[in-house]
Amino acid sequence: MADKDADGRKVFVGGIPFGVDQHNIREDFGKFGEIEDVYMPTDRETGKYRGFGFITFINPRDAEEASQTMNG
Repeated sequence: MADKDADGRKVFVGGIPFGVDQHNIREDFGKFGEIEDVYMPTDRETGKYRGFGFITFINPRDAEEASQTMNG
């Protein structure tokens, strides 16, 4: 699931399967435009990704397209 936040450049991505890393996210979402940042929080105890993240695009239009295309 991908939802866009209020500033228009950041997309929330939920339901990320375990084993997927920032490189995979950049590959999948990079086709929509230039990515400024990928943030995927980790569990403090295990160090594993928690299954969600935030992608910040340079251009708000790219975030909108990614959100619409990848949602669901």
